[in-house]
Amino acid sequence: MNFKNVLSAVYSILGISALEKKDGKSTLTEEQRATLTGKYGEKFVEQFVKDLETFEKGGGDASGEDVANLRATLEGQQQKYNDLKTKFEEYKASAEEKEKNLNGLIETLSGSAEDDRGAESLSSGGSKPKFSLNMGFLHNKVLDNVANGDGLQAMAADTIVTDELKTEFGKYVSDMRYEIITLLFGKLQATQYMTTKMTEKTEWQAIQSHITNLMQKFTPYWTPSGQVKFTPIVIKNRKHKINLPVKPAEIMEDVIGYLYDEGLQPKDMPIVRYIIDVLLKPKVEEERDEQIAIGVYDETKNKNKKDGDEGDEGGSMDGYVTVLKSLHGNAACKMVRLLKDVKLTRANIYNQFDEIYKQIPKKYRTKKLSFFIDPDLLNTYDLARDDKFPNSKNEDEGKRRLQHTNFEFIPLDGMVGTGCFFITPKDNFIHLLSKNKGTTKIWMQGENYDVKIFAEWWEATGFAIAELLFGYVPPVDVVGSGSGSEEGV
Repeated sequence: MNFKNVLSAVYSILGISALEKKDGKSTLTEEQRATLTGKYGEKFVEQFVKDLETFEKGGGDASGEDVANLRATLEGQQQKYNDLKTKFEEYKASAEEKEKNLNGLIETLSGSAEDDRGAESLSSGGSKPKFSLNMGFLHNKVLDNVANGDGLQAMAADTIVTDELKTEFGKYVSDMRYEIITLLFGKLQATQYMTTKMTEKTEWQAIQSHITNLMQKFTPYWTPSGQVKFTPIVIKNRKHKINLPVKPAEIMEDVIGYLYDEGLQPKDMPIVRYIIDVLLKPKVEEERDEQIAIGVYDETKNKNKKDGDEGDEGGSMDGYVTVLKSLHGNAACKMVRLLKDVKLTRANIYNQFDEIYKQIPKKYRTKKLSFFIDPDLLNTYDLARDDKFPNSKNEDEGKRRLQHTNFEFIPLDGMVGTGCFFITPKDNFIHLLSKNKGTTKIWMQGENYDVKIFAEWWEATGFAIAELLFGYVPPVDVVGSGSGSEEGV
């Protein structure tokens, strides 16, 4: 970003036209620094001060006319945004009032109060209501009759009107959007150990540097050292989707059974929440857990599909094990390859694991790092230890760490059967999501007695810096490489 744009934005926030000068250099007062720190954080302020110094050293004028013009333009755009926001809020209030009046008319015309009791609020404990169930919809009437012991209406296809369900689904998703996204695309076992990065790009690279040793013997001359080793790994952001067909009339009895088991009333458990919580969530979690670990991106999947064709499963992203194998097999990648070409067995694994510590770069040997491992391989290591010391107690057993190190074993379900393991700082283990919340969507289409549920989102995983990845991949003749798509290094 052009520093003049940043400078004009800071001036606008601070309400000034120029910064104070000290020794001919622009500088922030303590009050101004505190204001910017409170709004954007200390890191922003530190970077701003550095960029300001560089800007003026390069001949830039922090109080120049072009900076003042940029500030005026920025403030003008902000005012336009505020005006548009005010108009939108007025329009929204008007639309909600019209919708309320229209719903009241529909409810009046739909029948007696006994059959159609109108919308019921989900609010409780004084919390702000987010979703109101429309009891005028036929599927809600059926559930309400059952809950009140009034008997079950005929369970035929006409107990579901797909347009009504589509309307209710859209309203529910709109009101509960954040909760639904968190529910469907929340943390898995592996992602809790990753660092999440948000991006609007289809590729992401680290921007931090890995610096070699800096200290040297003193001499009164400039003798630079500490070269930057910067080997970022490209992580390709991938787009995923869900297409789930549902025949609502066929799930009504399942919904009723679920309401009964959970002890809920229809007003507390709309049918669309059942669809999301019970039908979508478990399957999404299961498939994401697998794809994030061992998925292999395949651009041929769904390439020539048409409407109605059966979709190809998987192939939407490279999992972290796939990326590990790809990097390990790329001779140009500067990752640290542990126990290279060693075939691990119960007979040799204990002694071989003793070698891992020596192969880790010195500056990381004493750090507390996660040791991500195939659970089957970890079991083999535990059994080998028992074989070697049958009458002694493993002092590290409760801590689940590599003996006499600070490397904590983390067996990940997604790594089962891969024979792999890797050690890396959390900042280097990346979970990529889209910064643009609008790209994560969930919606429904109605068609006769069927409905189609759609979901789309961006997600990927990988590693940031090659030199900070210490990993083992078994020889190809032991476990298939499954290298997947190539990652840039």
